Amino acid sequence: ALGEKYPEKKKTFLQYVREFLNKAIFKDMVVYEYVHTLLLEYLQACEQAELVDLVSTLAKCAPALYKSAAGVESLVTCLSYANATERKHIVKSLKGLVVDMCSHGNAYMALIRTLDVVDDTVLVNKVVCSE
Repeated sequence: ALGEKYPEKKKTFLQYVREFLNKAIFKDMVVYEYVHTLLLEYLQACEQAELVDLVSTLAKCAPALYKSAAGVESLVTCLSYANATERKHIVKSLKGLVVDMCSHGNAYMALIRTLDVVDDTVLVNKVVCSE
């Protein structure tokens, strides 16, 4: 919304948001819902190259993202733009959380997206389907 109101400041604003998100990821603040919301807004506003760059950083934070609607939508976006290696890291990080994700109000969408985009069927069977 801010980028639409002040398009000339969008790039600078996104740069500041990205710096904050990097600090939040580094300091393990990704568990907070306001970070999920800010992350989702950033992913929707940034360029594809920036999005792909951020996905590699977010792969280790995937377990923290399934607890809010904005976090799940961010996780789904990350799964969509991640390369095969990053997807494997995301799937491995979700091990042990699948049952909880299935019963969560929104997190099942991330599991459906995982089944859709991950090519490694052995890993998916081991992590997702075995639980």
